[in-house]
Amino acid sequence: MEEVEKQNNADSVVSSVLFENALDTSASYNVRKNGYVVIKFDESVPGSKYTEVVDVLRSNPMIKGVRAEQGGAEVCPLK
Repeated sequence: MEEVEKQNNADSVVSSVLFENALDTSASYNVRKNGYVVIKFDESVPGSKYTEVVDVLRSNPMIKGVRAEQGGAEVCPLK
């Protein structure tokens, strides 16, 4: 049950952040059971915008981690 709760909480956060940034139709994502997010941004999303969104998601304690992609390539890799 705990994994489902983590997944649902992370899903809710990602959905809200994308909506707040008007990216709910320009990104798709998958939340793993452990709360890790894989998000794919449309080619039309500028780098500054997806970087801002990824930073917000990574700073949220409900999200275990974020891997972001655009055009099949990873963006915003961890340093």
